[in-house]
Amino acid sequence: MKEIANNIYVETGFHGANVGAIITEAGAVLVDTPMIPADAWRWLRRIARLSKEGIAFVISTDYSPVRTLGNCFFPAPSIAHENTWSEIKAHGEAALQRYIEHFKEKEPKTAADLADVRIVLPEITLTDGLAIHKGQRAIEIMYLGGHTPATLGVYVPDSKVLFSSDVVATERHVNLSQAQSLEWLQSLERLSQMDIETIVPGHGEPCPASAIAPLIEYITEMRRQVQEQYQSGNSRRETVDKVRATMLERFPAPAGAKDALARQVRASIERVYEEIRKGS
Repeated sequence: MKEIANNIYVETGFHGANVGAIITEAGAVLVDTPMIPADAWRWLRRIARLSKEGIAFVISTDYSPVRTLGNCFFPAPSIAHENTWSEIKAHGEAALQRYIEHFKEKEPKTAADLADVRIVLPEITLTDGLAIHKGQRAIEIMYLGGHTPATLGVYVPDSKVLFSSDVVATERHVNLSQAQSLEWLQSLERLSQMDIETIVPGHGEPCPASAIAPLIEYITEMRRQVQEQYQSGNSRRETVDKVRATMLERFPAPAGAKDALARQVRASIERVYEEIRKGS
């Protein structure tokens, strides 16, 4: 756990995704929760040491199970985009069962612990934005379109810290398989105009606001290459074959992840191809 600004803490080492805690005089505001029960209990104990006033709110920055499964362990109202509410309502139980099956062979203890997880729906939902005022601290929650139809950013003006969920990523291939790439670029341009000193991405270490520009360039370049292939009359499969290799060169695959990364980039190119085919 790191304190990245005054009373703002981040943990990047839990399974799944980053989590954060914004400590106020009136309680802690949590940004996402650990998906693994053992991690959730560890995080809960740390928060108890940091905040004498307990937990005020839990903010879920999208509907991914790695951000929401742990909510049942934290006794506070949860806030999310309305599409997160709908997604968890429709698919939460099935997603939980998939994760239980995923862990059964390699981590049976984790699978057994996940069997105790309860699916919790957000109590407060929003579509565009919401401001929270706890103690002397203001926290701004904003819809950041592009990565998913439910992604939220959490901005703390007094510390110029942004929790960006997966809208910002560093030194890695972003997953555009469910994305609206133009909307994602618009969100990044919006963030680039804000007074931000530190970004907490959905995965990886906190980074400066300068991390936004390379991501804009990455998505823009993928769109450019795909559009060039589409306008040349190439099929979706032909476009993947021509574009994937050049995009994969940008970031080396981690050990043992080459095939998975190739599939991810393929899915991203296919998604962008469909966007361009439909005129977006």
